[in-house]
Amino acid sequence: MKKIALIPGWMNKSGMYCGKEELYEVLEVWKKMISPQNKIQTDWIIGHSLGCNYILFSWGKNKKLKLILVNPLLPKRSLAIWFSKWIKFKCEESKPRNKQVISWIKEKCFGIKWCWRLLRKDFDKILNEIPKDRIKIICGEKDFFYCDEKFRKYVQSKGIEILEIKNVGHDWNKKFDKEIEKIINKDRE
Repeated sequence: MKKIALIPGWMNKSGMYCGKEELYEVLEVWKKMISPQNKIQTDWIIGHSLGCNYILFSWGKNKKLKLILVNPLLPKRSLAIWFSKWIKFKCEESKPRNKQVISWIKEKCFGIKWCWRLLRKDFDKILNEIPKDRIKIICGEKDFFYCDEKFRKYVQSKGIEILEIKNVGHDWNKKFDKEIEKIINKDRE
């Protein structure tokens, strides 16, 4: 069986992603303060939200991995735009019952530092370099905050297919698990 790892969205902990299926190992990068400059030992890597940017940042050391990006924060935009999108998201999308976020000051400082760094990075060259058979992008149909028209046009310009999940927003949903399982099973055939 292939090893599958998941990088959570910004400041999220593993509890939000571990259903009874436990399809993947959740790498607690925000809680354990793991730099994206490290090599990741897995076959498939899944990112959620800012976790996608974390994966793209680490691509240079992880070129053999297959990527699944769920609601990635693309393309590069100003920090003011990202902040306004985050505020709208926080105000308008209902919080999932299983949402768990990091709580220690030291972890939050690490998370804020990497958030700033990852949002300022332009991933254009990296996305051009990744073979299209090694990357899948999934977005929630109701993620109006981050997966907007600019995002869609940008991803399409890179020749990457977007798999849209009906009736799902930005936060993690079990429907993402089902789609990820389909992608991985299809790859195993």
